[in-house]
Amino acid sequence: MHIPFQLNPVQNGVLDVLEEVYREWWDVFRFDTFHLGADEIDLRCYNSSSELTDYMEERGIPRTQDGFLGMVVLYMNGTTKALKRAVPAGTDVDYVVWNSHLTNERYVHNLDPANYTIQIWTGQREGEVKQKFNYSHLKVHHFCTVNGFSEITISLYD
Repeated sequence: MHIPFQLNPVQNGVLDVLEEVYREWWDVFRFDTFHLGADEIDLRCYNSSSELTDYMEERGIPRTQDGFLGMVVLYMNGTTKALKRAVPAGTDVDYVVWNSHLTNERYVHNLDPANYTIQIWTGQREGEVKQKFNYSHLKVHHFCTVNGFSEITISLYD
């Protein structure tokens, strides 16, 4: 059985390596938007890492969807910190994530709204998206239709 693996947020040096990769990307691309992905999150990989499950157990974090999504949030927040260290001070970079488990109403409060823009692929109109996600306070940045699907990029807060 193959279990896909995501980077381990508690492994020493992971974020340091990412910071160096991001610094090299900055030197080449000078980006103002950085897409972090975060869709198709497979929580089985975190459950298969004894290093990560030991970390969770030591801190009383349950091995449930909530607990594992907490580890994804830990990774995402660590990644944005690594990105901020990798670009010159004062550089404004917009961090984008796909809608996923992390961005549903139950978990989205775990993401710092100052750091993230959510990108949504849907066949629904802007107002329907806001209603579906119960985010009346969202601001739509982009709306277009590609192959019958609408791409909407929104910020967590105005």
